[in-house]
Amino acid sequence: LSPAPGKISGVSKIVYVNDVINNTREYHEITNYRKLLYADIPLSLGVRFSKNFSVQAGLQTSFLLSRKSSTQNISYDFQMNRIEGNGVGSFYSPTAAVPTQFFNVKAPLMDYRLISGINYQMNEISIGLQYQGSLRKTTIPKNNLLSLHLYYQLK
Repeated sequence: LSPAPGKISGVSKIVYVNDVINNTREYHEITNYRKLLYADIPLSLGVRFSKNFSVQAGLQTSFLLSRKSSTQNISYDFQMNRIEGNGVGSFYSPTAAVPTQFFNVKAPLMDYRLISGINYQMNEISIGLQYQGSLRKTTIPKNNLLSLHLYYQLK
């Protein structure tokens, strides 16, 4: 299991209000996904260069298990300046808020990654460094992972 770094965020809906009384042109509904948890299935091949040193490389498929989501509304005036304050919902009626544009903001259900790593082993202790880089273009700003591991082998 691995948590995805960062969060996914995007405009999921734009509502054009044109409310002159409240100086509001439109509002954007922002959808945020965070705490993404993926199950990983790696397929890698390792090559041992000496008794102690090895490298590995391969592919990994990750499946989304869970995510947390939230939405927020951001209002804009007629000059497209962001309006701070109470936000949307306190003075808009659903019939006045037309037309509406919808956008698909979603967390990817599957991710494909290249994995590579180096390992050094001395007796019962093994230390390694692994890099995972996503092959998909997503809206996650930092969809790469660098991990350091330290193992102790019980006999």
